[in-house]
Amino acid sequence: MRRHRPDAVMVELGGNDMLRRWQPADAEANLDAIMQTAGSGGRPLLLVGIHAPAGQPEWRRAWSQIWPRLAERHGALLLQDLYAPLAQVPAPDRAPLLLRDGVHPSAQGVSLIVQHLGPVAAQLVERAA
Repeated sequence: MRRHRPDAVMVELGGNDMLRRWQPADAEANLDAIMQTAGSGGRPLLLVGIHAPAGQPEWRRAWSQIWPRLAERHGALLLQDLYAPLAQVPAPDRAPLLLRDGVHPSAQGVSLIVQHLGPVAAQLVERAA
């Protein structure tokens, strides 16, 4: 943070941690440390969560609960699920929104994500002004 001196910081966990079956408590501790550093000096934060795509219901629920807890702890804005606009499209109609791997968003999918994230990112910019 000292090197780059951002006015605000957006923090998002990559889905690979979930795919590697990380425990939510471990990810939460790591994100907590990241947010502590990123928000030092009163820097505004935006936490961008993601929905656990597969796994036991209890494990998935534990993941969904870390986002609001961390956002509250750090006074951060929160976007609960970055990929919500993709998930809202019925599975049979989702192919144009994803690359051939069926996981990563296509340009069209990214466009939906940007429309979803944009208003909250704008709030982050307002906080930094």
